[in-house]
Amino acid sequence: MGNKSFALEYKQQSDDFMEKAWRYLADDDLHQACEKGWGAASHMAKAVAEVYNLEYTRHAHFNHVLQRAAQLADYPAMRQLRANANELHTGFYELKSQLDREMIMENLTDVQALREVLEPLVRARLDE
Repeated sequence: MGNKSFALEYKQQSDDFMEKAWRYLADDDLHQACEKGWGAASHMAKAVAEVYNLEYTRHAHFNHVLQRAAQLADYPAMRQLRANANELHTGFYELKSQLDREMIMENLTDVQALREVLEPLVRARLDE
């Protein structure tokens, strides 16, 4: 198993990013809502990677970690949640006029669902 304190820190950072994403969305700062939503997803995936000794040193590893997490959690809908988290990441690089607030809200909701699937995987290993 990887470093439990790193996993816990990643999980806590994910919590913080998720809270900030909703706040930024409420303030109509769509770019930051996107980026913080992506951060919430990626940091929770990093927590999973840490406790399951999976590599996560670059963006492409997000997909690999979530594919493994889908197997561990027996959660076949992970692919859609993963795609929507990635969509938030790309939203950061768009013009504000090209961003859709409703779509961002839906994607943040999916990131929250993603975190709810991943959190028990992390918690189980932290409690060992």
